[in-house]
Parts: sequence; C-alpha cells; structure tokens
Amino acid sequence: MMKIDIASRVDHTLLKMGVSKEVLNKFVSEGVKYMVRGLVVSPYNVSYVREFLKHMNYSNIRLVSVVSFPLGETFLDVKLREINKLCEIGIDDIDIVTNVSNLINSEFDKFREEVESIVEYAKNVCKRDTILKLIVEVTLLNKQQLERAIDIVNEFRPDYLKTSTGYGPRGVNKEDVVFIRSRLDPSIKIKVSGGIRSYHQALELIKAGAEIIGSSRGVDIIKEALEYEEKT
Repeated sequence: MMKIDIASRVDHTLLKMGVSKEVLNKFVSEGVKYMVRGLVVSPYNVSYVREFLKHMNYSNIRLVSVVSFPLGETFLDVKLREINKLCEIGIDDIDIVTNVSNLINSEFDKFREEVESIVEYAKNVCKRDTILKLIVEVTLLNKQQLERAIDIVNEFRPDYLKTSTGYGPRGVNKEDVVFIRSRLDPSIKIKVSGGIRSYHQALELIKAGAEIIGSSRGVDIIKEALEYEEKT
C-alpha cells in the first residue's frame, strides 16, 4: 500500500490533558507535513487548530473533535449541546461516545433512544457534509451486546461506527473489525482506534474492513509505511 493511501486514512489524534501550545503546534505541523486525513483534538482546541491551519494556508485536513469523551456517561441533552457547539464553531467530523452501560445492562431501548436522538439532531444542526461517528466501546461488550449495538446503529445510519476510545481494557483487533463489518450496513463505514501503533497493524485492520485509523501515533504509522516502501 502506497504512503498516500495510508495517510489519507489516518486521523492523527491528540486527546490528553495539559497540552501546551508548543505540543499542539508540532502536532498540527506534522499532520500537514504527512498529509493525514484528519486532526483529532479536544473541543477546547478546535478553534485554535483551525486558525493555525488557516495561518499555514492549508485546508485539506479535516478537523475532528469529540463529544462526551472518553466515558460517554453523561446526559443526552448535554451531548446534544456539545454537538451544537462544535457545529457552531465549525467542525468537519464529530466522534461521539455512546453510553455503553445501557448495552451492558441490557437497556437497549435507552441505547436506541440515544443513538436516534444524536443522529437526528446532528443532521439538523450541522452542515450537510459534517461526518458523524458513533463510538461503541467494543472492547467492553460481549458478542450479543455488540450485535444489538450494531443493529441499532444500522437503524439510524451515522456515517461511521467507531470501535473504541482507546480507554478500554484492550486494543482493537482484526476479529473485532471482521465481525462488525459482517453485520454492519454496507453504507456505514468503520473507524478503528485503540492501541494501533504500527503500519502493519493498521494495514491488517484496513484489510479487515476499516476505513479510518484513529491513533495518537498516526504520523509514526505513516513514517513506518514510508520506510517499508523504500525497502520494497
């Protein structure tokens, strides 16, 4: 796989506490240099990153942020207000953490209500080309719970199902993606995240059916891909 292919699938991610402007500037600059698909930052940093990209005269990278990250266990109206604010200040993709406790406790109607409300609200308040990704922490779910989650996501058709926050008990693996892809509506794409640290790992997940790789090591993955291409 050529470098531009992997780079165009990477959402390079910086979601941690206490990020200095120097770190943020380096993060954005490296993302531009290696032509990543998107830059994922906390809601607080969205406006700063947008202005930094504008200052660099670069607009080909998608600006991505998160809602209810990383737990997803807040009130639905709070999540909707977060979505509204992100769309108000200008965002390209929104990665929203669903409340998987509803799935674990077999409260599937509550999970359905949340998913329906989020998707319908986002479609109404955000610009038409805003990409909506719903995070279902698959690393916490058994097979039956994941099946129900996928079936509900299929009902309301966000743009993506995202596998995890990276804060779960393990990283995402090929088996997760194969299973999700086999049950997920073909029109809904998959973003994988959680413990993805190498080019070959990313490539394996893409071959299994993932469209986007979310990783705090996104640039390292692209660099590794370049080195591999030089050797082959």
